[in-house]
Amino acid sequence: MLDAVMVEGTLFILLLIFFVWVYVSFPTRIGEAIDFSVTNLIETIPIFIVASLLAGWVDAWVDKDLVVRLFKQRGLVTGLFVITCLGIATPGPIYSIFPIVYVLKKKGIDSHFLIAYLTGQTLMGPMRIPLEIYYLGTTFFVFRLISTVLLGVFAGLCAYPIHRWLNESLERVSAEFNR
Repeated sequence: MLDAVMVEGTLFILLLIFFVWVYVSFPTRIGEAIDFSVTNLIETIPIFIVASLLAGWVDAWVDKDLVVRLFKQRGLVTGLFVITCLGIATPGPIYSIFPIVYVLKKKGIDSHFLIAYLTGQTLMGPMRIPLEIYYLGTTFFVFRLISTVLLGVFAGLCAYPIHRWLNESLERVSAEFNR
């Protein structure tokens, strides 16, 4: 498996080549591209910092026994329902929840539950709910909420038959990440 530094270095070199190509091909547009990139970076860093702090809080305060009780001692569908609803309740854009997902995995949550969590958060987050109700109405929102929960549970059920293989894959990634 490729080392993370090697992958990041390769991506950096490819990005540098892309910027050189843009500069040569469209010299007047490079300023716009750099301005957009820096602005986007400045806007996303605070969100990622808050997400990392929240993940640290979850890591420090959520007991591993609680995780086992919530997801391993209950029925599979009940656990997938609960974790999908937790995903729906988690605020922020998708990139901001990966530190939380990492901590949940560290606490012992299996991959099929993580897939349900990510599905719930991706399809419907709490920040969108008031806008959705305002612009699309309560009936539309309720249908989409039910659909999101069903899709989260379904995604987890689809992953369940291969969850051991997925867990092993996550463990390999975790080992690389923690080196």
